[in-house]
Amino acid sequence: CIATGSARGDGTKASPLKDIQKAIDNAADGDVIRIAQGNYLGNLDRGWIEMTNKYVSFEGGWNDDFTERNPMKYVTKIQPSQAQVGTIGRGLFLIESTDNRANGQIIIDGLCFDLGFLLTYAPANDDPRNGWPEGCETGRVMPVGNPPNPSIRLIGGKVAGKLIIRNCVFTNASFYAIIMTNAGGDWEIYNNVFVGNLYASVEINGGLNQSTNAHQSTVDFHHNTVLFSWAR
Repeated sequence: CIATGSARGDGTKASPLKDIQKAIDNAADGDVIRIAQGNYLGNLDRGWIEMTNKYVSFEGGWNDDFTERNPMKYVTKIQPSQAQVGTIGRGLFLIESTDNRANGQIIIDGLCFDLGFLLTYAPANDDPRNGWPEGCETGRVMPVGNPPNPSIRLIGGKVAGKLIIRNCVFTNASFYAIIMTNAGGDWEIYNNVFVGNLYASVEINGGLNQSTNAHQSTVDFHHNTVLFSWAR
C-alpha cells in the first residue's frame, strides 16, 4: 500500500493500493501487507480498518518505491482527524480472527496509531480545571466517554493463534491503547512505545481450559516504553 496509490491497483509493487482495508479484503491467510510512509484512514476515509477471520500481517515503514524500510524515517500512520469524528468506529484497528488457533499468525510491525488530532481540547487559558499546561499548545483533553470525545481504542478485538505486535507507536488513545481477548495462543508485544493513553497501555484478557484449568493464553510483554497513562 502507498498513500498515493490507486483504488484500482492490484496490490503489487508495480501497482500498489492506496487503501489498507482493500488490501486486507483482497489478502489471503499468510500474506504480508507492506505499507509505505503516509497516513491511512481506511475505506472511504472513515478513520479505521478491520480484519475478520483472516491471518494477515502488516509491515509499515517502507519508502515510496519499496526499496528501503525504516519505520522511524518512513512513518506509516493511522492518524484520523476531526474530519473522521462522524465516521470512526470503536478502534483504529479492529481484529476478529478466531478460526485458526493451531496455525494462524498475525504480525503488526512498524505502524503509528495516533488519536491526537481527532480529540477535542480545552482552550489555552488559565482555568485550573482544564487550562493550559506550560509548554503545551492547548488546554487539557476534554472529557472522554461522552461528547465531545468518544472512547476509542487503538487496537481491539479477539484473536486465537499467534499475535505479534512490535516496533509500533501507540499514542493519545481515549480508551486503552490495546485491549483484546486472547482466545488461545502465544502472543508477544515488544519494542513498542506507548504514550498518553487512557486507563492503561495494554489489557489482554485470556482463558482457561474448562476441563483442566490449564492456561490456554500467554502474553510476553517486554522491551516496551510506557509513559503517561492517565485515568478518566
